Amino acid sequence: MEYQKGNYYRNLLILFLLVLSLFIILLIGFIYRQTLDPVYLSIMGFLVFITLEGWVCFANGYKYLWPNVPQFQNITPTLFAFFALACSVCFMVQFLSPSALHKIFRFLLFGTVIVIVCLAILSSFVLDRALVVKIFSWTFIFVSVLVLISTFSIIKSFSPARKIILCMIPIIGSGLITILYYLDLLKYNEYYVHAYLLSLPSIYIVITVSLRDREKFVKRKFLSRAYDIRQMQEKLNLPVQVVGQNKTPSLQFSLDHLLRVERIFKNPELSKKDFAEILRIAPNDLDRFVQEFSNLQSFEIYINLYRVEEAKHLLKTRKDLKSSEIAHRSGFVSGREMEKSFKTLTGMTSSEYKLMLFPDSI
Repeated sequence: MEYQKGNYYRNLLILFLLVLSLFIILLIGFIYRQTLDPVYLSIMGFLVFITLEGWVCFANGYKYLWPNVPQFQNITPTLFAFFALACSVCFMVQFLSPSALHKIFRFLLFGTVIVIVCLAILSSFVLDRALVVKIFSWTFIFVSVLVLISTFSIIKSFSPARKIILCMIPIIGSGLITILYYLDLLKYNEYYVHAYLLSLPSIYIVITVSLRDREKFVKRKFLSRAYDIRQMQEKLNLPVQVVGQNKTPSLQFSLDHLLRVERIFKNPELSKKDFAEILRIAPNDLDRFVQEFSNLQSFEIYINLYRVEEAKHLLKTRKDLKSSEIAHRSGFVSGREMEKSFKTLTGMTSSEYKLMLFPDSI
């Protein structure tokens, strides 16, 4: 491939866009500097590496920027491409953290970040650059599919994911163009680099809007949970406990009221800490209390007992509901969690229980 200096004003425009990208990164970091949410640290790293990759594309297209170290040109593009890909996945892990993303997808995404970083380091010592490009190409395709599947799995319940999909289009598109170019399936054209750099500001804008929507989603979720806790406390009207006073009768009555009358076990977002806050006791005291009067190992098992009973009722009365819908209405996070609790507490799966109720449905 021939490296040329190209038009002076065109090069100046590319440099201006890269400097503008760095300025936007610093501006976003300044705006969100006081937040404790780790997603903003990830977004900073993501944008930094995306911009650095842009610098590398610029340097790779114009050889006069690296006159003394031509070997560095071969290592740098794929190295930064791997790092940019790792930062992108890390950002998506943090971005999707408030959603009901399944544990399997969380584990796969987090494990993918570690694998990509290892590949980035190892790729620097591989002399066969064509092999490195092929490894990156297949890694990029695998990561893109994994991120898209993870995002689409929660797109209905997590509204900020809908806008972040728009951000993936130029990123995945530019990556595919680069891969096709390195695999000699697409002829080199310097305007591909220009198009990539021109898309950077639009990517930043979409990410900023998505982050704002995510922040609103988290705040609404937190306020809704706080309101539910306060409302339950007012309904129970619990007095402040005196030191040394026997709390067992009032706790048992309050817990029975919450689970049998208010039926708050149907809310999968309320944790043991939330229940303890409603009852105005420590989470460890709640666990100890449940173990004493129910002979169950933990509070979670005690709550799941009510959820399994609700699932049994729905299996008897609502034949039209799917397993995932029954799990959601019973208070389980997912159908997998329902099956696990069902098997533990009843000795059979929900399908086996339904078959026992309706043997003619075979």
